[in-house]
Amino acid sequence: MKMKWLDLWMDSIAASLGTMDLVTLEPFNFDDMHPLYSKHWIERFLLAIKRREELGISFAKLANGVTGPSHMRAQYYFMLADLKFARINKEDRLRIAQFFDSIVSEKAKKDPYGFRSNIIHTEKEIKELCRNIRFSKADPETARFLGKLYTAAYHLMNSLYTDIYTDYGVENFGEYDVSKVFGPGHILVIKSFPDMKPMDLWPEVRDLPCKTLNIYAVYKDVKFRCDSISVHSVYEGDPVKGMVYYAVGVDGVLVNSMEILDKIRESIESHAAEQWQRLVSQDKEQLKIKGIMQRCYVLKDMFELLGIDWRPSKEMIEAVKNRPIESAIKDVPKDENERREFWRRFFDPRTDFYGD
Repeated sequence: MKMKWLDLWMDSIAASLGTMDLVTLEPFNFDDMHPLYSKHWIERFLLAIKRREELGISFAKLANGVTGPSHMRAQYYFMLADLKFARINKEDRLRIAQFFDSIVSEKAKKDPYGFRSNIIHTEKEIKELCRNIRFSKADPETARFLGKLYTAAYHLMNSLYTDIYTDYGVENFGEYDVSKVFGPGHILVIKSFPDMKPMDLWPEVRDLPCKTLNIYAVYKDVKFRCDSISVHSVYEGDPVKGMVYYAVGVDGVLVNSMEILDKIRESIESHAAEQWQRLVSQDKEQLKIKGIMQRCYVLKDMFELLGIDWRPSKEMIEAVKNRPIESAIKDVPKDENERREFWRRFFDPRTDFYGD
């Protein structure tokens, strides 16, 4: 069955996930946890599709409830896996795949399949943003500090949302050409942490110093690219020497005091270590329930827009109780080319290949 948009998705998956070892995520893997309740997760999305049609809600409006294209792409991949875990019929597989494709296509302004970039702003929006933000001059010491701030926040996202759902907690947007504002050869990358205090998941994080954090980095003679998952970032050139301007937004307020930012970094680092221990110290039954909570939470805004309770259903919770966590995918090839083709076939909703 030829469907260009799906062919592009499979190319994107092969490029971003094809050579990764997808069954080594912590503290559990998507292929051992998700199959336990995949049938009920799919039922929720079939309901979401029905509600969208009944309420006449546009995909553009739904996209507003998503933190970024990269986040939705990752959730799309997991959904494609669920469709295979649950042995859902091809018609519904394609229907759900189209639903996700429509949201991502609305959210991304360019490169919706994420082959090289993660673009959420129009050229006009970026120009206005650059003119409205008071940027400070950067030097290598500043660049290294902002790298430490980013790393601390990234580790916190791992501990809040696990390796599987980190996509919700951090998005790298770019690259954006800002040569018309800063001069030839300048680009902007926005490193965004939209939800650092998910109180519905972890009431213990109430003392974190901020809920949102945005690092705006302007580089000269540096190129940025990523694949469909934006934290898979690659810089061409020297991002330390090449950072020429920066700004940091904390809960929507620009903070240019390095002393204040360093205190925020220290607090985030401390909370990240504590939160990771809080996460991994749970027993298997607690961890399974928390895993479902996390997966539901990262799509909370979209579910609520559709009038669906974002929290796990009773059926989801009952489906995982007292059931062993074990891999549903067997014999993933070790050869990179073979592995890439394996995942391509597995994720493709048009095939009846189930990976077992």
